[in-house]
Amino acid sequence: MLKSLLVWATLATALSAQYPDVLYLKFNEGSGRNVINWANTAATPVFESGVGGLWIGGQPGFNGAMDFAALDRLLTGYITNLNTSFTIECWFRVNAPLVVTGTCASGACPLGRLWGDYSGGLSLFRCYLGFYNVGVNHLGGGFNGTYAVPAGQGLRASPANVLDGLWHHAALVFDQTAQTLTSYVDGNLDQQATGVTTGAAPATANFCVGGQQTTADRFNGAIDEFRWWSTPLSQAQIQANMIGELPETQLKARFAADEVSGPAHHVVRFTNYSVTPDPGGITSYFWDFGDGANSTSQNACHIYTVPGAYTVSLTITDAMGTTTQTRTNYINVGPQAMVVGSCGLADLYMAAPPAPLVWFDGFTLLSTNVAAPRGSGFFFGLWPDNFTWTGVSLPASPGDPFHFLNVGNPALYPESPLYFPPGSLPGLVGITLDCVVVYRDAFGILTSFTTVSRVTI
Repeated sequence: MLKSLLVWATLATALSAQYPDVLYLKFNEGSGRNVINWANTAATPVFESGVGGLWIGGQPGFNGAMDFAALDRLLTGYITNLNTSFTIECWFRVNAPLVVTGTCASGACPLGRLWGDYSGGLSLFRCYLGFYNVGVNHLGGGFNGTYAVPAGQGLRASPANVLDGLWHHAALVFDQTAQTLTSYVDGNLDQQATGVTTGAAPATANFCVGGQQTTADRFNGAIDEFRWWSTPLSQAQIQANMIGELPETQLKARFAADEVSGPAHHVVRFTNYSVTPDPGGITSYFWDFGDGANSTSQNACHIYTVPGAYTVSLTITDAMGTTTQTRTNYINVGPQAMVVGSCGLADLYMAAPPAPLVWFDGFTLLSTNVAAPRGSGFFFGLWPDNFTWTGVSLPASPGDPFHFLNVGNPALYPESPLYFPPGSLPGLVGITLDCVVVYRDAFGILTSFTTVSRVTI
């Protein structure tokens, strides 16, 4: 029995040693703008401008990948001074096969930067593709132009061809004790710098994937299986890890929201990404939305009616135990404004801000003409279409969502939210709408109107 326990402990240690302990981005989400960090750290990746990249199929043996296409940078949420050992690796593919020689300035290089850190005007850590540049405070390097500190210890342009439009694997290993910085391309030893130290200006900025330093340096290509260890891995370990996605060996709760901020009443869709190695799967889910409400659904939807910051947690259970992920102050709700939301279940939730003190009637104007930015239209912020004019022409009645009367009843729309429950609007599934509420006085004169809200049902 003791021998079995020792064998199991040894096996578990070997497995855990190969699982990234800082960052692990699989890029398997397939849609939306959420990227999950599967390492057991608090680092939470977000796209810098909220645009995101393009979800694509992964290379053979992998489930998916992210084509950054120079659209956005992913801020990993990991802040490091890079003063200790690490291993960073990923698969990548450039979108425009080419060969670049000489140097190019920031923002002028055709492929951008694969990943890196930037702090206070000092480029501490870079991973370049396709161009050559050297500086005294650079730590990085290994293929087609990446470098180490201090000056004179840099890894020069690699002879490996990684600009052919095919998938390649790159790994960069810094061993603090040995003072070596070693690069590997496709599992093969690429270059090694010795006597490497961390330099005089530690980085403190948010580590980026799919770009680095400026928004002009976004990577024009795809990335998959980005991993970061706080230890220096050997070449054999890198070769063993690069052949596929790393297996999950423990129950992990993971979730993300579609919109983490917005005005009250803020409608939020929560997607569960949790995993378990148990063949029986996850047997229960418990969501705590931070405002006293909860849910036991696998994926959840919740409406936050009061402004504030809310901590959300998801607790999951399988046959072996229970675990929880908590995201502190994850949902931020602002003052009440016009909100049209949906949980994506052929449902619709409409809530208007407080009405003006004096009003007689009003309209909820809807438009499917949403090609332009929200609120940029010339008709109360809408771009009119036949739906807009139809709403204006309807007769008024108390609580009617399209043309309503003020009868002093706070239980009626627009003074009370209007909810079409799941399954109520099957014909509108997938449709995107812009919405605004307009108020008039008894003489038919416009008194006020709300901001524009946009929803996809």
